[in-house]
Amino acid sequence: MATGLRTLAGRYRLEGVIGRGGMSTVYRATDLVLGRTVAVKVLLDVLAEEDPSYVARFEREARAAAALHSPAVVTVYDSGADGASRYIVMEHVAGESLAARLRREGRLAAEEAVRVAREVAAALATAHAAGILHRDVKPANVMLTPAGGVKVLDFGIARPLHEATLTHVSSLVGTAAYMPPERATGGAGDERSDVYSLGCLLYAMLTGDPPFRGEVPAALLHQHLSAAPQPPSRLAPGVPPPLDRLVLEMLAKDPARRPQTASEVRNRLKSLGRPTAVTEPVPGLPAPAGLARRPGWRGRGVLALLAAAAILIGGGVALLAAAPSHRQQARVTSTPVGAPPPASVSTATPPTTVTVSAPAPKPKHHPGAAGRQPPPGHGGVPPGQAKKAKGEKPPKPGH
Repeated sequence: MATGLRTLAGRYRLEGVIGRGGMSTVYRATDLVLGRTVAVKVLLDVLAEEDPSYVARFEREARAAAALHSPAVVTVYDSGADGASRYIVMEHVAGESLAARLRREGRLAAEEAVRVAREVAAALATAHAAGILHRDVKPANVMLTPAGGVKVLDFGIARPLHEATLTHVSSLVGTAAYMPPERATGGAGDERSDVYSLGCLLYAMLTGDPPFRGEVPAALLHQHLSAAPQPPSRLAPGVPPPLDRLVLEMLAKDPARRPQTASEVRNRLKSLGRPTAVTEPVPGLPAPAGLARRPGWRGRGVLALLAAAAILIGGGVALLAAAPSHRQQARVTSTPVGAPPPASVSTATPPTTVTVSAPAPKPKHHPGAAGRQPPPGHGGVPPGQAKKAKGEKPPKPGH
């Protein structure tokens, strides 16, 4: 089609270019029928004329994206042809691409990188459940909205899992910096290939660059096949060890050593923000007798046991243990009613205690109560420092 702006199919008025790719140009447009702003992706005419496979790939993108229903996937409204021009009409996403943000900021904080990667993993999980591979996960295909939303777009080289590829045998379609080893050698790949590309994406968010760099695609592909990536924490010291391990697993050369699904990646990214196992409730513990059907009393019974064990008779000091959290309750409710409380409860955060003090009474001497007296001759004073009573003579040796 001509470079000037025009109206497609008498309905979509093209108003400005918002993106360009190797296969297409994306325009901001107005749907004249519904009166809303949309994005219209138009296949380059030269590609459509020189190779029918590009048209087939473009049409397949429209079908693939339209079959997906996820908040993290751009919605497809329509597709069609206007003369020689093929187009796809999608929702218009305000904001910027992840690639633009990385160019501006260099890299993201670990928490933000995890959040974005989690949303991308959710979108890929939806696509995989529908039998569709993305095959081109990279920062330019992730949109970030002003409200913090994440949208995955451009299923231009997506492929059904069990369908023969349209890519020519002599060529590779994708982005070299984010291409998994099995596809670098001409293989079709599977869900784990998208997991690898997502690992490269997460690496770029954490460090500012993908795991491998090179001047030409061949150098990049060679590194994907044979070079070991550095842990992200070496380039970004704030990356926590569990995230380091997950990224390196996603970048494993052997697909069998990676997380096997995008859903697994999403769940592991979610777990990075959860408490450690020490504070997690222990499953399967039996409830105390008589309390299993009265959950409202469970915490009170545990509190009573702890409070009774904490009250110290003598010395005028009482320690009142604060109520344990629901996680702590879950760890001690297996103590039978009436049994002595456990010697200690291991938690990540010790329970808060309140100490109530009263003036301590002076110790009195009671014969026969040696267990309550300080050691003879000490009087509460360290050995060797006891004072002599007034007028008292020290005992003679041997007496």
